Amino acid sequence: MNRYRLLAFAAVAATFGAAACTDQAGTPTGPQFSTSGIAALTCDFAVMKASLSAYYTFGQGGPTEALIAKMKAEYTGGSFAAATSTGFDILGKIAAAHAAGAAVADGTPAEGSKLANDVIGCMTTLSPAVTGAIDFTGALGPDGAFDVRGGPSDPNTPVLAKNRQSAIAPPVGGFQGWVDTRVLFYSAPLPNSFLVEKPVGSVGHKWMTVPERHAFDVANFGFGTIGICLGATDRDRIEEVDATGSKVLAVADFTTLGLQCPQTTSSAAPTGLFGHLARAVRSLVVPQPAWAARLGGGTGGLLGGLSDLGVVDPVAVGLAMGRVRDSRTTQAIPAFEVRATAAEGTEMAGIAVTIAVAGNSGSWNLTGTTTRLTGSDGIARFDDLRLDKPGGYIFKATSSTVGFPDTVVESLMFHIKM
Repeated sequence: MNRYRLLAFAAVAATFGAAACTDQAGTPTGPQFSTSGIAALTCDFAVMKASLSAYYTFGQGGPTEALIAKMKAEYTGGSFAAATSTGFDILGKIAAAHAAGAAVADGTPAEGSKLANDVIGCMTTLSPAVTGAIDFTGALGPDGAFDVRGGPSDPNTPVLAKNRQSAIAPPVGGFQGWVDTRVLFYSAPLPNSFLVEKPVGSVGHKWMTVPERHAFDVANFGFGTIGICLGATDRDRIEEVDATGSKVLAVADFTTLGLQCPQTTSSAAPTGLFGHLARAVRSLVVPQPAWAARLGGGTGGLLGGLSDLGVVDPVAVGLAMGRVRDSRTTQAIPAFEVRATAAEGTEMAGIAVTIAVAGNSGSWNLTGTTTRLTGSDGIARFDDLRLDKPGGYIFKATSSTVGFPDTVVESLMFHIKM
């Protein structure tokens, strides 16, 4: 506590000792992300100024205090939308203080959380409204993320956790429009007990927004991208769990997120992306690859909503092929689907599935797109295949994805009739 502090508030929430990286032991205390109720929200600018004094290093809160005065004038004058906009400016200042650390803010995460809730309590035009105080202690801790995006003056850079082990980036067009309003993005580690598939490590991550936004404008702007540090094996994936279920996401190297994943030391040849280095040296210090989850489709791939995210080892890919219907023409085979799942049945995105003929020894030609990737629903759709000769056929589908053994499944026989 800075000796010049004018006012102090007692800490009311646990700190987070474990980082978001997936290879560290220990289970952190989970953050409360609910907007329903650890305390009632009120609007009191005197309390807000006292909270600012508690959180900021002595002498560093002047610009934020000026914004509080501006917000008070707008609020008391009935300009509630303007007060909400200024509230986002203040939350942005809190984000900058969190990033700067003790040089600007030497208060506890609980004191920062108190200040943020005091501000939100005066942002009366948020939609949907925030009905209760939010616990931002994890987000304002050393492993958390807290920043404002979506306004014309807000940056379009990724929102990074302070430990740089998780991040969210917008579609190529930026945050504005995609989120349809200014939004506070916040995040903190949480225990990964929510995972369906085999977990890697003990820590997951959760991203949330104020106001709540779980369905962004994907149709016009594309998908955003969530990043989180993974282990250094080709099999590791991010599993997303939300109210609609769970899915194992495709991954892609997404270094522009700015993740800084910790190093792991190995005395044996590491599996996965860096295994080839073991041919040159016996003992390696191997950086974890900074992977980003990819959901759905679109440029820059891929978050359509916010969810609990954790790292899993899916072990293997299971395939199930839908019925291939008979056709009365050699011009087109009716569309069919192949579904890829992990060990516990969770849909797997980004799995390469290739179709070939298994049950006809004639002189046919198969044309069209024979290899497709599964989408966020775990399904690869084949809708342009053609066989140029009548007869009975069986298709086989083969998954071929780095890190997993190939899996083969065959269809029932179908016929092309003339």
